Amino acid sequence: MSDPEIIIISESAAKSIVTDAVTLATFGAMIGIGVWMASDAMQWVGALFFLFWLLARRKAPHLSIAEARKRLDELERERA
Repeated sequence: MSDPEIIIISESAAKSIVTDAVTLATFGAMIGIGVWMASDAMQWVGALFFLFWLLARRKAPHLSIAEARKRLDELERERA
């Protein structure tokens, strides 16, 4: 069985910016709290989560609805 495929469908620029800002603020807060509490572990966890988030965002293709339908049809044919 192949790995699952993530497809992001028609996300608006404003929504993407807000989502990214909230995510960055969350990781910034996690690292900032780690600095404030002098917790190296929390700083490292925040940095690792941020790295994983960057890698996940880079992999997910952003497709229009028509492109997503076409890709889903291709996947369905491959698995039939």
